[in-house]
Amino acid sequence: MLLPLALLSVAAILSPAQGDQPNFSRHQVTGVVRDPTGLLVPGAKVTLTRSKEGRVELRKRATSDRKGSFRFRKVPEGKYFLEILREGFVPVRRDVVVRDGPAAVEIRLKLAGVRSEVTLIAGGEGRLSTDPAENLDAIRLDADMLESLPVMDQDVVAALADFLDGGAMGSEGVTLIVDGMETDGVGVTPSAIAEVRINKNPYSAEYSGPGSRRVEIITKQGASDFHGTFNFLLRDFRMDARNAFAAERPKRQRRRLEGHLTGGLGRSGKTTFLLSAERDEADRESVVFARTLDGLVQGNFPNPERETEFSARLNRYQGDKHVFSLRYWTEKGFRTGSGVGGFSLPEAGYDQRDRRRQINFNHKWFQSPVWFTELSVRLRQSYDRTRSTQAQDRRILVLDAFTSGGAQRNDQRDRTGFGVTFITSWRGSSHFLRAGFQIPHLTRYAVDDRDNFGGSFAFASLADFEAGTPFSLTVQQGESRLRYWTRTLSFFVQDNIKLHPNITLGLGVRYDRQKFLADPNNLAPRASLAWRIGSKGRTVIRTGGGVFYDRMSSSAIGDTLRLDGMKLRRIVIANPTYPDPDLGGTGVSEVPPSVVRFAPNLRTPYSTHFSFGVEQKLVKSLMVSVSYVRVRGTKVFRAFDRNAPLGPDYLRPDPTLGFVREIGSTGTLKSNSFRLSLRARIGGRFQARFSYRLAKALNDTRGLNTLPPNSLDLANEWARANFDRRHRLRFYGSMKLPSSLRLGTILRAQSGAPYNLTTGLDANRDGLASEQPDGVPRNALEGPGDITFDLRLSRTFKSRKEGSPSLRLSLDAFNILNRVNFGRIVGNESSPFFGQPVSARSARRLQVSLRFGF
Repeated sequence: MLLPLALLSVAAILSPAQGDQPNFSRHQVTGVVRDPTGLLVPGAKVTLTRSKEGRVELRKRATSDRKGSFRFRKVPEGKYFLEILREGFVPVRRDVVVRDGPAAVEIRLKLAGVRSEVTLIAGGEGRLSTDPAENLDAIRLDADMLESLPVMDQDVVAALADFLDGGAMGSEGVTLIVDGMETDGVGVTPSAIAEVRINKNPYSAEYSGPGSRRVEIITKQGASDFHGTFNFLLRDFRMDARNAFAAERPKRQRRRLEGHLTGGLGRSGKTTFLLSAERDEADRESVVFARTLDGLVQGNFPNPERETEFSARLNRYQGDKHVFSLRYWTEKGFRTGSGVGGFSLPEAGYDQRDRRRQINFNHKWFQSPVWFTELSVRLRQSYDRTRSTQAQDRRILVLDAFTSGGAQRNDQRDRTGFGVTFITSWRGSSHFLRAGFQIPHLTRYAVDDRDNFGGSFAFASLADFEAGTPFSLTVQQGESRLRYWTRTLSFFVQDNIKLHPNITLGLGVRYDRQKFLADPNNLAPRASLAWRIGSKGRTVIRTGGGVFYDRMSSSAIGDTLRLDGMKLRRIVIANPTYPDPDLGGTGVSEVPPSVVRFAPNLRTPYSTHFSFGVEQKLVKSLMVSVSYVRVRGTKVFRAFDRNAPLGPDYLRPDPTLGFVREIGSTGTLKSNSFRLSLRARIGGRFQARFSYRLAKALNDTRGLNTLPPNSLDLANEWARANFDRRHRLRFYGSMKLPSSLRLGTILRAQSGAPYNLTTGLDANRDGLASEQPDGVPRNALEGPGDITFDLRLSRTFKSRKEGSPSLRLSLDAFNILNRVNFGRIVGNESSPFFGQPVSARSARRLQVSLRFGF
């Protein structure tokens, strides 16, 4: 039934609309004026001018209203420029092209006190900017652009995280900044997102990580007039192609209802609100592809998911100098059958429930036209619970063949966290100074970990499983409850100095300190330089560098406190009997425990970044950037077994302990990359960005949670990093077509990632069975590359009456070429799948969505 619905949707999108012929007399130019923080600016003087050969042909004037909005009606086609004046802010001039419909612009003012500079990154007659935040490698997507691109399930963060640099990632992965504050959740539904940025000001001391690992999200602030957007999204398996490893198409369907409403309270317009809500229902089926003693197991297993989200925001404008904001956000959901898929059989699944609450308070204070202060405070609480569907059964793991039995998951994790950010900004005649302090995380964890209390057997191969000879049994017992606190504290100072109208120097320094890391010497200097050369200002040379400190993940901290061999004991028994282990007359409690601990010389890892690049404006609407980036990681986190068995008897040096997973900071990373970026924009009808990267990354660490196959010989660990892909291409673009149609696309292409060649044997009897053949380094093999091409075709239906509601119908096609992009390739020589792919990313999928706005 849904396939005909999809075809009807395409027909509706492509069919001609009544009254689509342009009415030139009804062209209009609209816009909104905001301050540097995104707040609306009323009372700005806006002038729209068209001139020819130095003579003014048409001039219109307007003043932004209390919402910061302005409008010019009955504007003939042509090229214009806007001038915006507001006391206390730098005057702005912006080119505007009026053609085939209304033109909409957003103006961001800068605080006064620095010489005005025309910045037309999107095209026009202006010069390229030397602002550190306006580098051409940066990605900036406003709400209109986000709505035009194909985004799976409206998950903006997941879609754009693919544009980040794996070489810049720390142990905690992507850094998410929402409204200027570091967090781990967006806190609003997708339609309430106003803008997303990546790689803005890469070397700013304001942020803990470089721009290439940072996603910044600005949420909608709220308006005094009533506006709203409601989205309905549908995906169904009847519109999808079959996954390459599924016997039949998984019966999947996703229904998502989401939207936001904003308006004013009272007649003064000084109090506004914004409500957003979402209900997500996903009927999933995982693809199982495994091999047991009975042969190939290939099938689909249901694992539905439900999620509800709500947020409410209240803004209060107190005079002209104070703005207060309070936001509450809550989310809860559940998933059943998690963990099933690939080698994991249905009985190895587990169920999950989670709930999150968050309260944000924000105060913006404009002390003067050149001095601005912002305070943000966040309180967050989360609850996560995991339960095995077959809790009574021991877990059976046959490496790279199948996993059955119970999942041995039984844990509960509660978290209560506090965060604060205080920043003050000042603009002088040639300086823009920002300074402040941040407490990103002051968090209390309450963990009840009863995972593996029933035990897990591990077999090296199907033959060993048939013979009943596992190489290890892992059991946990003892006190499962743990309470602990983590804390991160930061200070920074950043000054962007205008040395010359064509030269901007950025200087900054940051200090980071984290609890449990006894390393106080974490001073991180940063610097950048942008030099505009040439009389026309079409070329900018940029260079910069800085030091960035990493953080220890909260899970690793919890491991060292929990698995200390005293409270919670993790027992690893080598070569046990099966199914009932023979402990030689002793109980499990007598077996030496395995522990996790920090190395005595543990230090805070840091990476040194350097880049040099040239930006060139080729023509009015096309700009190119070429750059070189080098990253050097020092004292990188890595783990190894400090109590590894010694030959020839393979006994552990300390017989009172088993594994000793020691987390140290002795790793190294080296990454070099050459990058090419192209950005194009033609009026308001077409915009696109293309990027290509040639890179090489080497390191000698497998991370905090993975031990090397031989902790006594780390020579083969120096090899390609797991994220190393030599070639990577990214493209996104949007084009407005006749009849209110719009086409958006995202293209991703990259070469293969490395993976390990292993024997699947436990020759050194350390309980891992991850040995590599003699002389073979880590990540010696390379998987196939992948290409994904996504499209969105949308059509907007709207009356010509000003301010009338609109309806947008969109059809998304993900992996429209239906290319088989293989996932994991098995490098285990003992596996029945050795040398073969065992999974593939999603085949072609279609998504239909409706958007109603007013």
